[in-house]
Amino acid sequence: MAARLNFNRPIDGMNFIWNVSQHVGDNTSCANRPTDVDLVKILIGECIRARPINWVNHTLRTPLLVNGEMDMTLAYWIRALSANENSPLTAIESGIISPARGAGYGRNYWTIFKLNYVLHQNAPNVWQNIPNHRNTKPALRNELQ
Repeated sequence: MAARLNFNRPIDGMNFIWNVSQHVGDNTSCANRPTDVDLVKILIGECIRARPINWVNHTLRTPLLVNGEMDMTLAYWIRALSANENSPLTAIESGIISPARGAGYGRNYWTIFKLNYVLHQNAPNVWQNIPNHRNTKPALRNELQ
């Protein structure tokens, strides 16, 4: 279940992040639990709204449909944001958002951590109130509180 991952000490100004419980992505190994998918869609959508990405064609700025389903639009954004971060991930790994086990691993940050960080920096009130976001369904809200 999606959850709030609390840190023992603040990391990059955050005492916690909103975290997925299972892999989200277009790989057949991904569980794509509905609440995890919804959390990722909300985080990505709000990151785009808070910090418009100039390289994105206007036709790809369609709001993400928060319906608990992995779709091609979300798959595009997961891959595009991984590539945009100059990530050392393989093609298969770049299509997956994994649950964070802290801020990062080695010298790399978890993608879910990066999404939280961007939203925390650019729209802290929105980030803080994800459980009460207009697109947060009751099941996700219950998991995050």
